[in-house]
Amino acid sequence: MSEYIIFDALNTKLCTAPFMSAKVILKKLFIANHTMQTEKKDFGFENYTLNPKAFVENFAPILAQAGKNGENIIAIENSSFYSLQYVKNYIANNINIKNETEKKLNKFELTTNFLADVKHVNSILSTKNAIYNISKNIKHTFDSFKAAVYIGPDLGLDVDINDDLNTLLDTVKLPKVHFEKELNAIGYDIYAYAPEIALKMAGAVLSDAYDSGVDFIITSDIRAFYMFDTCRKKIEKAIGRQLSLYVLTIPQIILLALGETDKKNLGFNEHKVKPTILE
Repeated sequence: MSEYIIFDALNTKLCTAPFMSAKVILKKLFIANHTMQTEKKDFGFENYTLNPKAFVENFAPILAQAGKNGENIIAIENSSFYSLQYVKNYIANNINIKNETEKKLNKFELTTNFLADVKHVNSILSTKNAIYNISKNIKHTFDSFKAAVYIGPDLGLDVDINDDLNTLLDTVKLPKVHFEKELNAIGYDIYAYAPEIALKMAGAVLSDAYDSGVDFIITSDIRAFYMFDTCRKKIEKAIGRQLSLYVLTIPQIILLALGETDKKNLGFNEHKVKPTILE
């Protein structure tokens, strides 16, 4: 039995390869894991307010199945992490929801009494053993680069994944530059019905990061990556400005530090704005 299972039921319209590179780094660090086999999709955390009941019904079986097997879940990006964490807390703090969910889970021999712990991949990579192995095997540090980190709005979930992110940046010696709009919304949740507004919101954040003089921007959220990378040409058209700033994820950065050059392992093959860091 693996110590961790990876929940990666990410929306197929989004660019998943940069986040799937987490599987490569976990293998390199000998962190036992396997991918969760589930037909459940990832709704995306922004949808929890639209129909909380459906949101809970979607994610509760994932938590219960992993808990039944005595496994923890690794979420490889923010939206999945927040979704699973929110549902776990929501069930624990709402007795009526807990009872309703329990009845539905019991049909599949599952229970709300054993919901899996949820870990962000950044948390796994920043454990003492992982940091030791990363530090011991670093081939390249990032002293000569500067990065902006997109954090996003406070979601009020009483969880902070930024300390782990900072630990990893310090380990590979990557200077982080703060920029004014690093906590701003990027419009993903309104993109479907107000695309022009959404693109301008994302463009404002991206422009601010670009003007801070960094080499690239980092995000741990697949929705932000979608806006910043996949929608880049639309953003540039919306704001009337070209922005030659590529986007990286933490797993990609750690892989680069360990000397990985295979663009498929890094997920670079699916970037719309091609990273030039290997050139």
